[in-house]
Amino acid sequence: MIAKMAVRYVNEARKVQAAYDKGLKKSLDRAGTITRRNAQRQLSSRKPKKTPEFHRVGQLDGVPLVSASFRPSVSGKVTSWKTSRNAKGYLRSAIRYARDNQRETVVIGPSDKAAHVNELQEFGGPATQEFRLVSRGPVSEFAGKRVGRLGVGERDARGRFGAFEALVGIWVDRRSNRRGETAERRSVKVPAGKFMGKGLEKTIPVLPQQFKRLVQGP
Repeated sequence: MIAKMAVRYVNEARKVQAAYDKGLKKSLDRAGTITRRNAQRQLSSRKPKKTPEFHRVGQLDGVPLVSASFRPSVSGKVTSWKTSRNAKGYLRSAIRYARDNQRETVVIGPSDKAAHVNELQEFGGPATQEFRLVSRGPVSEFAGKRVGRLGVGERDARGRFGAFEALVGIWVDRRSNRRGETAERRSVKVPAGKFMGKGLEKTIPVLPQQFKRLVQGP
């Protein structure tokens, strides 16, 4: 009796590819989520102050100009300001990630609405600011706080000592939609915050773990 052995070959390439694609999507999603979270943690999320800080800017037709700042900066940190629309912070909420299945990659960065602001805060660079008036005329108080006091020997336009009246404005980026007459302009240098870069550095050590056991199943 002669025995014959028959070998049956089953091509499971489609199933393997499907398992690979499914696992890759999950891995890329995890990598994108972790990187975004670590980038968000580099930001300082704060609420604007209810009462502003005032600083003398100059004069306009003999009337003092005073800037009102509701958003004082913090050295070494990029602030993601909380607003009514973005309770977790504007810049923080603007960080997104998207998966590219064809290239098998994931991209993390700001949305198109915040690209300019995020790029400037990330890499730093020169910027032009405008001082736009927010008071309709000279005032002695603004937002519930006295604008300031005259120095020793100074008098206001009416010849009085003490508090003075001033035109109040806010420094904004030249691209800002805030309305108001522009009274002054200045060039500033924004330091590089590198919050996206720092977030990526925090993620790199754990990235390989997100692709562990990428393909599973029989």
